[in-house]
Amino acid sequence: YNAIRIKECVMTYGVIDVGSNTVRLCIYDVEGEKITSLFNNKTTAGLIGYVHDGELSKVGIKKACNGLSTYKEMAARAQMEALYVFATASLRNISNTEEAVKEIKETTGLDVDILSGYEEAVLDFEGAASSMKLDDGVMVDIGGGSTEILVFKNGKIKDAESLDFGSLSMYKTYVSKLFPKGSEKKAIKKRVEAELKEVRFLHKGEHKKMIGIGGTIRAVKKLNTERFDM
Repeated sequence: YNAIRIKECVMTYGVIDVGSNTVRLCIYDVEGEKITSLFNNKTTAGLIGYVHDGELSKVGIKKACNGLSTYKEMAARAQMEALYVFATASLRNISNTEEAVKEIKETTGLDVDILSGYEEAVLDFEGAASSMKLDDGVMVDIGGGSTEILVFKNGKIKDAESLDFGSLSMYKTYVSKLFPKGSEKKAIKKRVEAELKEVRFLHKGEHKKMIGIGGTIRAVKKLNTERFDM
């Protein structure tokens, strides 16, 4: 009887993250405040590559639907309590957000929550805080279509900002071939510096610690480790 009761207290939930580059499915067991990761899988959708003049094309919307349908079928086998789907800059930073969300609903039956830039930054922090001790510093999440920056003090968010550019959107805007030329690197650097100047709270005092999260940061860390054996 006790074993049955304990088992009944464990709930299984799924989360699908529709990003500018990838679509990811995560499945968790939740028991009280304890969260255990059961499954984590991502596929490359490259939705930002289907954005033209600020609008996600029909092909891009279909690409999103295909990925979500696949993950919906996988999630159904897990017999979970609920499946949550959210999108960040992939659907937030386009002019036809409503159309895309509607078509996804009609095709897959899934409701997509569009996170604001601030909400994304806050959830970045809460996710990191659940696995490490955070005191004072800066957190950066470089995504494919946006970059979230926040300052935290005494383990709490002090200021947060979402910038409307990411690694893939900058690549698409400034780079003509596989690798950026010198002039293209300078253009990217100039744009980033100009955007950061507008984030006023970054210039208030010194920040001795920076925490980077997200796929781009992980890729840079891996490249740095392999290149410089660090």
